[in-house]
Amino acid sequence: MKRLYVALLLLGSSLSFDASAWILIPGSLISAAIDATGVNDCPKNIIASLKETDSLATQDQLGGVGKGWLIIHGGGKITQEQKNCFTTLAGGQGSSFIAIPTALRDDEINMSQLPRRYKKLIDVDNITILHTRNKEDSNSDSFVNPIKNANGIFIDGGRQWRLVDSYLNTEVEKQIKAALNRGAVVMGSSAGASIQSSFLVRGMPGNSKNLDGDNTVMIFPGYTTGFGLLPNSAIDQHVDARGREGDLRQVIGQHPELLGVGIDQDAAIIVHQNKFYVVGGSVTIWSMGANSTLSPIKLNSGQGYVLPVYSNSSAIQTQRLPQQDAEKKALSPNKPQTSAVVNAIDISTLPPCQGGNFQQWNNCLGTHQYPNGNTYTGEYQHGKRVGNGFMDVTNKECEISYNCIGSSVHSQYRGSFKNDRIEGYGVWVSDDGEKYTGEFLMNLPNGKGSRVTPSGTVSGQFKDGKYLGP
Repeated sequence: MKRLYVALLLLGSSLSFDASAWILIPGSLISAAIDATGVNDCPKNIIASLKETDSLATQDQLGGVGKGWLIIHGGGKITQEQKNCFTTLAGGQGSSFIAIPTALRDDEINMSQLPRRYKKLIDVDNITILHTRNKEDSNSDSFVNPIKNANGIFIDGGRQWRLVDSYLNTEVEKQIKAALNRGAVVMGSSAGASIQSSFLVRGMPGNSKNLDGDNTVMIFPGYTTGFGLLPNSAIDQHVDARGREGDLRQVIGQHPELLGVGIDQDAAIIVHQNKFYVVGGSVTIWSMGANSTLSPIKLNSGQGYVLPVYSNSSAIQTQRLPQQDAEKKALSPNKPQTSAVVNAIDISTLPPCQGGNFQQWNNCLGTHQYPNGNTYTGEYQHGKRVGNGFMDVTNKECEISYNCIGSSVHSQYRGSFKNDRIEGYGVWVSDDGEKYTGEFLMNLPNGKGSRVTPSGTVSGQFKDGKYLGP
């Protein structure tokens, strides 16, 4: 049998951050951000804070992350800061490194050129390269042994289905997870990012007419399982560069137990235990929160997120920890606690609004009760509701030019606002059981959506609040 694998040995400023500023609430943003401007070194204070902060979840709940680290990169350029994080977390240049180029096409894997490739990509001089198209090799001791001593593992980009064909449910996958459990760092870029998830997206394999496969297909049967290094997740990459901003909505809508992580090109997250930080660029989180609401949360470089806690049923646990400090209370004001209430702490990273005049609030997160009794908690720009927000509607007449949905006196909306109106993607729920999930324009359902009423459910196109059809 011809062996297709290769094992090749290649020869060859401190940031200000206070660890006490973590908001330890599963499924929420971390309130304090670091200043990542103009820094090439790995952010030492981020690493120290990730190490020092106690985990909210047990090892069993966290799955394969263990004592180790994940660097999940959205493809494109790996910045010097990100390269330094990889080598630093692995223990320095003298550590044992492995690169896996298997996601690339065969004509892209030129063994004589790989030393130069990985010196440029991740700035590592001494590295062992593992590659095969044969699962028999992936289960052999001679192939797998280098992973058992690795401190840093890099999974290259390309097409993630090739990684599935070669390594899923093999000793290679098992030993990568074992490396994490003993404290190693695994970095993956592009396809190497997506394979780290438990639910694999864009996995459609190639054929004789299309060797790379169709990576516009989000869910392809038989190729929906990743390595699960980041448990209960679906990871997408190249989000901004390839117009993929909303693609994870479909996946999380069908699989609400998952956390969607959409990583922009050149961006990365560093994951340790149950938290991560963004290092370079932007990342969008998709999570099915309380009341089955699905809204994206965007994080920029220097911002962090506490991963949801999972139970044995794999459902996201939405319980919040007791609020113990003033900062948490400022971000989570009191609201009527109905069955449909949504805690607004997870909708924004903006600072709390200052002063009592909401018309002067700008670029901040605030709560204001309007004269008709309706209460809004969310983002403000120049005194208007702009961005993500939560509206508790207690007055049937609502506001001037505000069109209510449903027949109940009390209802709630969570989602996007533009120019002081409901616009974008959101969820409206009335206490009488009526619910609309989808696109809004000028305070009304407009576009794709789904509406639940006592008489049944309809999905499709809506215009000015009326259902047009599938």
